[in-house]
Amino acid sequence: MSHDHHHVISLDKIPTSPKYPWWKISTLCLPCIEGDPAMGFVRDGFPANIESWGAVVNTFSELETPHLDHLKKVMGHDRVWAVGPLHPFHEPIQRGGSSSVAVDRLLTWLDTCEDGEVFVFLTHCGWNSVLEAAVAGVTMLKWPFAADQFVNETLLVDELGVAQRACEGAQSVPNSDELARVVAESVCNKNRVGRETVEKLRNAALKAIREGGSSAKDMEELEKHLFSIELAANPHI
Repeated sequence: MSHDHHHVISLDKIPTSPKYPWWKISTLCLPCIEGDPAMGFVRDGFPANIESWGAVVNTFSELETPHLDHLKKVMGHDRVWAVGPLHPFHEPIQRGGSSSVAVDRLLTWLDTCEDGEVFVFLTHCGWNSVLEAAVAGVTMLKWPFAADQFVNETLLVDELGVAQRACEGAQSVPNSDELARVVAESVCNKNRVGRETVEKLRNAALKAIREGGSSAKDMEELEKHLFSIELAANPHI
């Protein structure tokens, strides 16, 4: 099935009704749309998630309140818990294949972000890097490639105003002059409003995971629900 890659898809049923050209739609979704039988298990997983008993999400309510409310509406219940931002393990762990960057070096870089020595973070808009930058209070320059990254870009740039666009697409090469201009604007004194917005997001993220915060409360509620299920199944424990 061929498509006009610039044809605009409107997602009217989700908050803010974002619109994306066809080429920004997740490559994970396209084979499902086109009926690829090998992707059937992925296609079936989408409605299965909605029909599940509950959902635990690595986010915090202050970051995505309208989207979490929408998820609860679609699922038909309130068993949606935002328990993030989850921090990386302090102990080095191996995930996937070998990396060109040592784990210790990566963790040191993340510590440097939180120490205030990094002011701008060029990111592909993957959700883990988004949360890490939010906790560190670092301005994000967005260069999404695929998957959910364009949706994350919309949230951070258009809805929250805590990031700036630098480039789009895995095959794109940013104009060096334009990229230099965006970097300079993101760190200059004239960008005080943007810096204040980023700092507010950082404070909200840290507050969410502290005792009494929104994510801490959601974790406690999740534990209560799971314990009540276990107690109902084993009343003698």
